[in-house]
Amino acid sequence: MGEADIIIAGIIGAILGIKLGMAAIYIAALIALIAFMVVRKKGYALPFIPFLALGLLITWLFNEPISNFLGQIYE
Repeated sequence: MGEADIIIAGIIGAILGIKLGMAAIYIAALIALIAFMVVRKKGYALPFIPFLALGLLITWLFNEPISNFLGQIYE
């Protein structure tokens, strides 16, 4: 993660809270991993901010199921 990625991750945490913010970053990392596996042979460098935005969107849209899932795991 670069300097701007850290700022965006902090903004995600401020919007969603700690639990859902961490879930959004994890979802973003999973999506970025899949995308990196597709383009790694071409030698492209992928910025992480679009994946953070997508993770934020997914977590924001599905915050109730994600919260329930996290509650089942950690309680």
